[in-house]
Amino acid sequence: MDSLGGQCPYSASSQFPYYLRAMTAFPLYNRLPGSWDELRASYGDVAPVEIAPGIRAYLTLTYEASLAALRDPALSNDPGYWQGLTDGLVPEWIAARIEPGPVAARSDGAEHQRLRRPLVSGIEGITEKGMFGETTRIVDSVIDELIAKCRREGEVDLIADFAALVPVLLLSSLFGFSAEKGPEMAELAVQIRDGDPMVGAHAKGQLYTRFIGLITDKRRTPGQDLTSRILDGAERYRWSDDELISGLMQLIGAGHEPTTHLIGNTLYTMLTCTESAAAARTAPAGVEEVLQHVCWTDPPSTAWPIRYATTDTRFAPRGVPVVIGFAAAHSDPEVHHGNGSCDPGRHAAHLIWGVGPHKCPARSVAWAAAVVSVEALLRRVDGLRLVDGGHGLQRQPGFLVNGWVSLPATFRAPESRRPPEPEPAATRAAVSHPSADTGAEEEAAGGSGLVARLLRRLNRAGDK
Repeated sequence: MDSLGGQCPYSASSQFPYYLRAMTAFPLYNRLPGSWDELRASYGDVAPVEIAPGIRAYLTLTYEASLAALRDPALSNDPGYWQGLTDGLVPEWIAARIEPGPVAARSDGAEHQRLRRPLVSGIEGITEKGMFGETTRIVDSVIDELIAKCRREGEVDLIADFAALVPVLLLSSLFGFSAEKGPEMAELAVQIRDGDPMVGAHAKGQLYTRFIGLITDKRRTPGQDLTSRILDGAERYRWSDDELISGLMQLIGAGHEPTTHLIGNTLYTMLTCTESAAAARTAPAGVEEVLQHVCWTDPPSTAWPIRYATTDTRFAPRGVPVVIGFAAAHSDPEVHHGNGSCDPGRHAAHLIWGVGPHKCPARSVAWAAAVVSVEALLRRVDGLRLVDGGHGLQRQPGFLVNGWVSLPATFRAPESRRPPEPEPAATRAAVSHPSADTGAEEEAAGGSGLVARLLRRLNRAGDK
């Protein structure tokens, strides 16, 4: 591929290659390619795809193209630029995930910063003691129930009974919901993502109502929780109540599903790869290394997020969406030097947290939650294995989510009490994944908590 004088080819021209419009679109909604290399050979760096029958988009296929698209200011986060959405042509299952709203994830520029900063400053205020202690408490309580179920029934589902519970229970606790509300929040989060549109809409309304009650309580009696800290920032940045509730719901949506499948995909890799399992159990940073490997080879999303061309760009014509191909970019031979074998720890700058001003604000929290979850499970149960060797497992349908529908497993249920807690692994975990963004992120000033320190270290690592 020509480098155009050493510069990224996408910064040198905004001309959309219209020959792509004449090519047959790959049906991404129906199946994934047998090999991303085959798609690159057929189309190049960007491929025309259908993300639903008759709904055309363009998918980035290389690391360089994906990175450039994430940084391109002509590709907006505002779905209002998508002509098909404004014309009512987009299927409801897609529209429900990207509907316009007063949230940072759907905005750009100064408005994006106004809607993002209170979230970032709130997350940065999480202390090491608070984050690790609460994560460990929640993970251990979920594992207690997992052990009890294995004793009763002989097997468990590592997705529904573990990976899908930890992220939403942790977020619920950090928000300041009572412990009794946690399981209810978890069920609503699952219904929003996995139920039919009617069920999802009803669950979203229920979640909205829960946040109204929470905000009322925290305004009356502020605490050290995430909601109270976000409320402080919301007042400074003149958020409306609708913006406040939408921002909190955005964190639930963004934090639940990706973390679920990061945990699930990591457990699958470890249970099907003896080298990864051995590294995780014996090496000081074994779990982090396996997580890094999974981020590259089996990321929790195949293709996401979606950007929208505000004008003709190198990636798509005006009004057409561009889908960032995480899985394709991570398999790009220009940057991925692995051979698909179990070689954890060889890669660093994956793209799953995003790049630039839209980087996931809670990425360090999600990473720490994943590491604590996997480490605790390995520490507390023996003989963990997939039922029937993992034969017959089904992947989640579609291209937005990359994970398993279920992971039936069994283990030898321990009879003893919980083992002693290890050192705070969350700190090790969160500093071990440098950002792919080479520019330092200018966030709310003055953060001194664990996450603030970790983000600064992540950004310095990305500058090197």
